[in-house]
Amino acid sequence: MLTLLILLTLGGVAAREPAPAPAEGAAAGGARAMPVIAAFIGIYVLHVAIETGVGGWEPTHLEALGYGAATAAGATSAYWAAMTVGRFAVAPLSLRWSAPSILVVCCGGMAGFLLLATVPLLAPYAYFGVGLMIAPIFPTCLPWLSRAVPGVAAAGAYVIAASMIGGVAFPPLLGGVVDTMEVKTVPLVLFALAVGCGVLSLWLRRNAPDPDGLSHPSGAGRPEAATAR
Repeated sequence: MLTLLILLTLGGVAAREPAPAPAEGAAAGGARAMPVIAAFIGIYVLHVAIETGVGGWEPTHLEALGYGAATAAGATSAYWAAMTVGRFAVAPLSLRWSAPSILVVCCGGMAGFLLLATVPLLAPYAYFGVGLMIAPIFPTCLPWLSRAVPGVAAAGAYVIAASMIGGVAFPPLLGGVVDTMEVKTVPLVLFALAVGCGVLSLWLRRNAPDPDGLSHPSGAGRPEAATAR
């Protein structure tokens, strides 16, 4: 009975499959898109690794700096709260600034705040800043990726799946580094990852410019702004 009901809805379905698109052009477009997709994967793996690294090791690092357990736990909660605030804050910012600009600033901000986290007096506040800088990356880069490689429909799925590597594989690696050195080196290890994230963001800004036209904070780079002038 259910099958008969479904058949009633198939009156407008074509009797044969549409002709496939030319494979040569699709293959060429896919080849050109691969370096861009790989760079986005690197961004996602590294920033998720930093996210989980801070979330897992911040309490231990702060206690090693002399903070009490309650203070360390509170600062870690503030870090996660900063990520939540940052997710909402990026929405109005994306209307004024381009995705490449936001990504470059966030990667640079992560690196700067992680360096500040090596200073005992500033460490709890620096981790809060790291959370603010991490938050915009995930929601900003996915739309940019879809615009940069429109011919690869599954690019976003590949990037999200690969980003899980940062959350799964990195914590044990960071633990091994801490065992061979000391917990006070955690911000420096994460800083190195943030530098890698920054290098990739600069490469993407040059090689995958965002076609939405936001190239200046004033909106002067928008096509409609040029037309109005």
